[in-house]
Amino acid sequence: MSYVNQNSNLWTPKLVGEILVEMARWLATHGGRVGPARLKSAMPELRMELGDRLAHGWGSVQSYEVVQRRPSYGPKAISLFERALDWQGTYLLEERGAARVLALWLRCKISRLKFDAELKARGWSRATSYRKRDRALSAIAQGLTNHNQTPPDWWRH
Repeated sequence: MSYVNQNSNLWTPKLVGEILVEMARWLATHGGRVGPARLKSAMPELRMELGDRLAHGWGSVQSYEVVQRRPSYGPKAISLFERALDWQGTYLLEERGAARVLALWLRCKISRLKFDAELKARGWSRATSYRKRDRALSAIAQGLTNHNQTPPDWWRH
């Protein structure tokens, strides 16, 4: 019997990538800004009622502002994301180049940046960067499997 048949609950690079992308989205939407950059002014935010807005000719809030709902995550997902924060520092110590490419890939996945354009702007080879990203995801998956961390069975695939 092979190792895969004995332990069919292995971490895969694809699963690691999905969890890291969701973790980065969670950090971007729920983390908020830190430090003095988040303080724009000591004045409170302008809040007007509909009558005041119409009196000034501004129209209703719904016609101007599109409010995007933040994704909500359960306690299991939050705990997984908190553990995932340490994966790069734990499993990619010898793979600094791969860790940098993985960090750039994550940044591009949660923003409107194009990964290929960012690689070109940095002068990095596209093929080498994709190999390093895959190597980083694979190293994390192997490290998690070797440390007997079981992948979440509730994670969507």
